[in-house]
Amino acid sequence: MKQQFLSIQLTALTCLLLFSSCANKHRYIPKDTPPAAVEIVRFDSVILNLPTDSASLHDSLQQLAQSAPYPMMVFADNVIGVDYEDIDALTAELTRFLNDTLYGFKQVCEDTKREFADIRLIQQELNGAFGRMQYAFPEWEIPTLYFMITGFQGNALLLDDGYDFLIATDMYLGSNYPYYNGVAYEYQKKHMKKEYIVNHVLLNTIYCYYSNPSDNNQLLDAMLYEGRVRYLMQQFLPGKKPSYIIGYTEEEWDWCEQYEKRIWGLLCDKQDLFCTQPITISSYINEGPFTSEISQESPAQLGVWIGWRIIESYMNSHKETSLQDLLSISDSQMLLRESHYKP
Repeated sequence: MKQQFLSIQLTALTCLLLFSSCANKHRYIPKDTPPAAVEIVRFDSVILNLPTDSASLHDSLQQLAQSAPYPMMVFADNVIGVDYEDIDALTAELTRFLNDTLYGFKQVCEDTKREFADIRLIQQELNGAFGRMQYAFPEWEIPTLYFMITGFQGNALLLDDGYDFLIATDMYLGSNYPYYNGVAYEYQKKHMKKEYIVNHVLLNTIYCYYSNPSDNNQLLDAMLYEGRVRYLMQQFLPGKKPSYIIGYTEEEWDWCEQYEKRIWGLLCDKQDLFCTQPITISSYINEGPFTSEISQESPAQLGVWIGWRIIESYMNSHKETSLQDLLSISDSQMLLRESHYKP
């Protein structure tokens, strides 16, 4: 009797552990998932609202070095190019930076201050996206975002202190912003508007926590990794169009849908799926004006787009697969085969 009771206890414990394990796995994220509270440090506003006379500026920078040493250090070292503790040098260089007319930084600073006076929509979208992310992956931490002006030195940069991000607000003033002509390619400009801040932060956060589970280093592995990343983004940003998730214009998305069968046919005919050459893989995966292996009329990142389609096909064919299960699959050929992808 005692042995039977012990067996029942062990069975109950096993069931409880299995239930707990399954309970932590999610395929769908409820619409009413509570938003997170993403912290945005407006260091760009701090800099843009500093006093202009040298004496007052010097005093303000001295106070900032004591009250906000971390963003001050990042700003001084990476943007101004001086030691943040050297207040005299920082005062002189920052004065030149904020009043520069040769490269247009004076006008850029004024435009940034006006464009980012209200960030409530960005805050709302980030809170919603990271709330859904934490529902599915509670072990993934929410980053702190430091908004900063950088003098055209980056968009969304991962900082050394944990998984926090520096967001260069002066690099999100609009695709047609005239001062971008000398610092960005045309294909980069389409993402240089403030609505893409959420995209870039979320994309880079996923990259921080999720690495490619395959060790084969083939194009197919890269495609399915990037496809899973975009599939996750779609779950975290359910109200956004697919074109926004991958960073395409509507015309580029339509082009991909129109020629999907031909794209897949070329990939298979050229046997590029199993290629391990970095230059070939980058031509399918990286940003650029087009995907050189397919057509100069095509958008870039066709490998990412096709990879995403394959992942969608797999998930549609495997209703029982959770997001966690999807991320753990290391066999890319099995994933492709069982996706039943046929454009």
